[in-house]
Amino acid sequence: MRRIFVLLTSTLFVWSVSAGLAGAQGSSLGRKVVRSGGRMGIRSAADKVGSSHNLMVPVSSSVRKTVSSMHPILPSTVSPTDPLIRRVVQARETTQQPTNLYSGTVFQVEYNGHKEVYIAVAAHALVSDSQVLHKRFTIDVYIGEGKYKSVEVEIVQVSAPSMLDIAIGKILKGGEELVPFAISHTPLTAGQEAVSYGFAGQKMVIVPNRSFLSETPLCVRTTMPYPRTDRPGLCGSALVDEETGELLGVHTGSSYETKKPEQEDVGHATKASLLEVLVDAFHHGGEGTFPLFLGGQKVLDMPVDGYISEIRLLNDAGKPLWRRGFESKFAYDQVNEQISRLSPRYIELTVRRVHWDGDQLIEVRKSWDRTRRSYRYDLQEGRMVWASKPKEPVSNKQAVVNFFLGIPNY
Repeated sequence: MRRIFVLLTSTLFVWSVSAGLAGAQGSSLGRKVVRSGGRMGIRSAADKVGSSHNLMVPVSSSVRKTVSSMHPILPSTVSPTDPLIRRVVQARETTQQPTNLYSGTVFQVEYNGHKEVYIAVAAHALVSDSQVLHKRFTIDVYIGEGKYKSVEVEIVQVSAPSMLDIAIGKILKGGEELVPFAISHTPLTAGQEAVSYGFAGQKMVIVPNRSFLSETPLCVRTTMPYPRTDRPGLCGSALVDEETGELLGVHTGSSYETKKPEQEDVGHATKASLLEVLVDAFHHGGEGTFPLFLGGQKVLDMPVDGYISEIRLLNDAGKPLWRRGFESKFAYDQVNEQISRLSPRYIELTVRRVHWDGDQLIEVRKSWDRTRRSYRYDLQEGRMVWASKPKEPVSNKQAVVNFFLGIPNY
């Protein structure tokens, strides 16, 4: 089995964020999504379950020298001459200051008859208020015996952190030593065993016996037999079929500290097949969609970089039965539970798209956001009955000026 991993880091840039805040407030440009976990212990109040997402830190584009004193700490079961280690890549900050290290996965797709290699990372790596990974960074490929080779990578396509939570990067030059994963398209079965590979800090981590529990159209859920306190850094690591060696998904977090005991220590991974959606969007100027299923029906073709900020369930007369806003991760199961319980006639969705604020990715949940669109779907007739018209985009900066001047953006 050929296995590839990416370990990503960047420089620490501390904003005024207090550890343990129930939720981090964004700038006037909108709420910047903060994923919980990491060494600073910041958590989002909207997350009903805990998450082992680590926080990311920015890397200066002006300096990209490898700090050779930092090497992976290998498991006792893996020797320095193991081919697995020579297929590991490591990215780090470019100064001598302490760094946070984290994971990513190298994968391969065939597009128009050509094989293309990408690096997948968790999209929430790009959105933290306190620490951020920039669009471009350097990875150091470990080739054994303490030797590294630096490779430049640039983020070329993103999805929303609160939906698919994946960003993909393109290797700008080099990287011939990388041996990417093939994507699995085989349906998963209950109890199927998987293994994940990645990094927690400098430590290379192999997590065996990740048993398949359930899935949604977006993600795979498995057991997570690894200590909670040691998980920061694992987001972006590869979830692999033990038998075939194919990529099942990209780890984006784990749930714990929940009121539902059956959900404790559950690992979440975005389905590997959705990586192909991001690649296709990259080849079409960032435009692409994936199907959103709710209540057993395909409700909408979601933009690949789209996210749901609010859902409303309505009766036959259009009166609200239930309403829920989403400040962070979309609660897929909760929405389906309410649809099953209330049997609504209509479902209304507010859909937005992520923005780049310089090198930082943000999810805006403000009224002036011009990517915002609303949809009403008839669950009884199985059709879309209404959709708001798209608006011409304006820059986030101009939108903020308009907002404070009281000038409508519509």
